[in-house]
Amino acid sequence: MTTISCEDFLTGVLCALARRGWSTVPLDHNRFDIAAEAAFAVLSDIAAERGLRLGFYVLRHPVYGDSTVVQDGLARMAQWSLISFDGPKYQVVRIRMTPEFADRVMRSTGLDQAAFEPVAERFISVYENPQTA
Repeated sequence: MTTISCEDFLTGVLCALARRGWSTVPLDHNRFDIAAEAAFAVLSDIAAERGLRLGFYVLRHPVYGDSTVVQDGLARMAQWSLISFDGPKYQVVRIRMTPEFADRVMRSTGLDQAAFEPVAERFISVYENPQTA
């Protein structure tokens, strides 16, 4: 069984977004955290059949609506230069991966691209329409 960290989860989601041509993801109104929580639920559902053990949980703060785990994971991704934070208040995630580089990242980390497709689909669906969460 492979243990998946929050950084692995975010890598899989952001690589899938990069492969779809996304270059930025605004963080306004906790949409990223809402979408990450919904995507985590999909990953939780398929983890056992894919031989994955999740080493984290995505839970949003009941008052502030953000997830400390997701925010810390994004900071780590920026340290690895896979993303950067743009805008006057660092409220935009810039994905610093081409689709080709995203494929290489997924292969080099051993993450299963097929497993992350439904996870990314749910992320996109909820990100674009947070009321569906």
